[in-house]
Amino acid sequence: TSLENVYFPDFCVDKCQIMKFKGIDQYGDIVYEDQRIFFVGLDERSYFNLPIISLNMSYDSLFDYEKGMYVLGKTYDEGIKDGYPETYPANYNQKGKEWERECEFSYFDENHAYKFAQNIGVRIHGGWSRAFNQKSFNLYARKEYGNKTFLEPFFGDTLNKTVMLRNGGYRDNVVTKTRDTLLHDISENEKFETQRSKPVIVFLNGEYWGIYNLQERFSDSYIEEHYGINKDNVVIVEKDEIDEGNEDDISLLNETIDFFKNSNLSSDYSYSVAKSMVDVDSFISYMSTELISGNIDWPYNNVRLWRVREADSSTNSYQDGKWRFMMYDTDDSAGIIEKCAFDTNPFLNSSHWKNGPLDPECTLGLFLTKFLENNEFKTLFKSEFNRIAKENFGEKLFTYLDNRVELLKDPMIMFYKRFVNSNPSSNYFSDEVDKIKNFYRDRISVVIQYLENI
Repeated sequence: TSLENVYFPDFCVDKCQIMKFKGIDQYGDIVYEDQRIFFVGLDERSYFNLPIISLNMSYDSLFDYEKGMYVLGKTYDEGIKDGYPETYPANYNQKGKEWERECEFSYFDENHAYKFAQNIGVRIHGGWSRAFNQKSFNLYARKEYGNKTFLEPFFGDTLNKTVMLRNGGYRDNVVTKTRDTLLHDISENEKFETQRSKPVIVFLNGEYWGIYNLQERFSDSYIEEHYGINKDNVVIVEKDEIDEGNEDDISLLNETIDFFKNSNLSSDYSYSVAKSMVDVDSFISYMSTELISGNIDWPYNNVRLWRVREADSSTNSYQDGKWRFMMYDTDDSAGIIEKCAFDTNPFLNSSHWKNGPLDPECTLGLFLTKFLENNEFKTLFKSEFNRIAKENFGEKLFTYLDNRVELLKDPMIMFYKRFVNSNPSSNYFSDEVDKIKNFYRDRISVVIQYLENI
């Protein structure tokens, strides 16, 4: 298992030097504190045109037996080990504010010019990938650490309150780190929520820690930042449970589910009510993208949707109380498990651990099967599906992948050496990206033939 096969590099790993300074007056009081970070002797090809992030925190915050968030630790030794090893109780599988650790965050841009530094909070992020050597992080700017936002924007003009450093997911972590970011980037103009990102190099406590995707996080502050909606009025549901909001907000989703279960949407009236509950445009573009991508860990898993609690669209159309959709964690897509790519009807099967998006036992399956009772919806769905397949999964997709290879072909070699094996093939990354290209070249025609029969 991933808990028993820990890989350690057999070569000297790149380091940076973190030097701290204090100015003390004649009375012994600290009047000045600062730090400088020096990168010496790095192979420039491995860092070319990539921002660099330094995370610096106490050793105990990461590796202490009792409170270290990066280790199996006391939680593992005292926990009941049942099920999959990746989900065993462990320090790194703990969640919540009590497992957040203060950290010094420093950011260098694509030209490696120093931009800013600040103290932030850090937690481990993810599901099964928490068991990996290279773990993902959630990063939080908070007033208690000095600033309630990051000091400079990472994406556009938005000053983020929280972002994540994502390792690429459970399977794509040590393959391309690209499957998820690809879908977000090509879908940036669609009517569902996506997460902007950029690849970065991370140094953890002065040690090279590999390539990550610096990525937006879905949270109430994400909705506030993008749509100007007070975060206290935002409800986000993840897998039919409240992720952001109050626990009783789940009644808002349950009311929608009950209506769909008990209505025939072939009726114009019922369809109009359904459209007042669910943003049809958001639903169609989201479902189309997921279906084309071949995401095998969906639709029973990795599902988020959001709405406002108190509807008032008089000043903001996004406050209309409709459910809208948020795509995330799509790294199990694009044929990463080859046998699941083309052997089943994508509308009936996810080729993984549950059925597909025409299974009414899951929320998305219920919405889709009921909406398809309506001919107006069915016509719109097929039209939009074909548009998305043509616009997003053609030239735009292949251009993105070509640019990704050009940017990461050398840095990914350094990552493989650090976290996978010490002698990777120089073509490994480009060969794996070619598999993504080949998947989408074949995928469209396969999905379209099933689309015509729904």
